[in-house]
Amino acid sequence: MTRQSSRRSVLAGAGGGVLCGVAGCLSRSRDVEQTVTKTHTTDELRAVTVSTTLSDVDVHTASTDAIDIEGQKAAVSRDDLESIGLATVIDDDILDISVDRDDARTVFGLRPDPVLDLSVTVPDRLEVRRIDSKAGDLEVENAVGNLQITSETGDVSATAVEGIVSAATETGDLVRYHLCTALTAVGCEHPGKLVDGRDALVTRLSDADDNPYIRGQAAGALGLLESVDGEGITAPSEIEAETDEAAEFVRSRLAVLRAAETESSVDRTGSVGTLDSLRSGTEEVVDAMMTPDGDECPHCGLSIPEDGPPMCPRCGAPR
Repeated sequence: MTRQSSRRSVLAGAGGGVLCGVAGCLSRSRDVEQTVTKTHTTDELRAVTVSTTLSDVDVHTASTDAIDIEGQKAAVSRDDLESIGLATVIDDDILDISVDRDDARTVFGLRPDPVLDLSVTVPDRLEVRRIDSKAGDLEVENAVGNLQITSETGDVSATAVEGIVSAATETGDLVRYHLCTALTAVGCEHPGKLVDGRDALVTRLSDADDNPYIRGQAAGALGLLESVDGEGITAPSEIEAETDEAAEFVRSRLAVLRAAETESSVDRTGSVGTLDSLRSGTEEVVDAMMTPDGDECPHCGLSIPEDGPPMCPRCGAPR
C-alpha cells in the first residue's frame, strides 16, 4: 500500500528564530519508511478485527490458508519510525490486528505523527468482524461476515461484503453511500439477502435531509429486494437534487424501485443494478459528494470538514 506524498507548506511572517524553527518542523514530510510483515495461521480462528488510530486499512480475501499482514511505516525521523509497530492478539478465537504507538517519543503538533498503513489478506472463509480507525481511509472487498466499520475521518469503501455492514462516523455522507452501495452489490447477485438490511435502507431512503446520492442508492437496493420480496416498499414521489448528474442518478434508481412496485421490467444492463455499474460509477459519485466547504490539512493533506476539529486528527498540526 502506498500513501500519497504529504503536502508541504511554508509558514510566512515575522517571528524570529522560534517561529522559523516550528515552520521547519511543520514542513517536514514522512520520508523515512519501512515495510513490516507478519503471517498468522488460521487454526482455531473464526474471525479477524483491525483497530488503528492513524492508518489507512485495506482488507481483502484470497484463496489462502493464512492471514498475511503487510504494514507500511512512514515517519519524519528514524526515532519516530521506531515509535510505532504492528501488534496482533488472539482472544476468544478472534485475531485482533492493531498498531502500537509510543506517543511519548513523538512531538505532538510540531511535526506529522508517524503512520503505519495496513494491507491485510484474509482467507475467504474467515469472517471480518470489525475495522476502526480515527483518521484513515478504510477499504474492504470480498469479505465474509457482518462487518462493523468505525471511522471519525477518512473515506470508507465496502464492496462485495457477504453480510450486513454497519458504521458509525463523524463524517458520515460517504460512509452511508458506501454502505448502501455494498448492500446494492449483494442485491445484484442475491437480492433475497437484503431482507436483514431492509429497515436501514428504508431509513436512508426516507430521510429527506440526506444526500440525494445516498437516497438514490438506497432506492435502487430496495428495488432489487422488492423484486423478490414484495413487502410493499413505497417510493417517494421525488428526491431533490441540485445537479443534473445527481438528478439522473436518483431518477434511474427510483425507476428500479417503481418497476418492482408494479412488477414491471426495468433495464438492468446499463447504469443500474449490476456489479459492473457499481465498479465503474462509484468513483464519480464520490467525487461529486465531496463537500466544497472543507479544506485540506496543509501538512499531511487529510480532507477536513469546515466544522471539523481545530487540529488535524491525522498529524496533530493546527489548521
